Amino acid sequence: KAYWLVRYKQDETTGKWVPTLDEVLKDLKQIGCDGLDTQANMEVVDAEFVRAVRDAGFEIHTWTIDDPEQARHFAKLEVDSITTNRPKLIREQLLTASAAD
Repeated sequence: KAYWLVRYKQDETTGKWVPTLDEVLKDLKQIGCDGLDTQANMEVVDAEFVRAVRDAGFEIHTWTIDDPEQARHFAKLEVDSITTNRPKLIREQLLTASAAD
């Protein structure tokens, strides 16, 4: 599988993040990939964002998450995977959180 790697930048004047969700969806469809490998930006990637990518028929993966709280946030959004430099810690924290629910 091939995923499109996306990073977001915030416009200093408007405060808006780019690319927008609409731009991401448009590009995903045009480039013929299997899904999105997105920067784990909590200001951009929310439940609506994840749902829209999935509804368009794509997988969604996040990078790079080394903080357990951030990992729990994205796990609740039900992303397909989390890329991390701390796999043992993140997996343990996610399993602990899952058992507590």
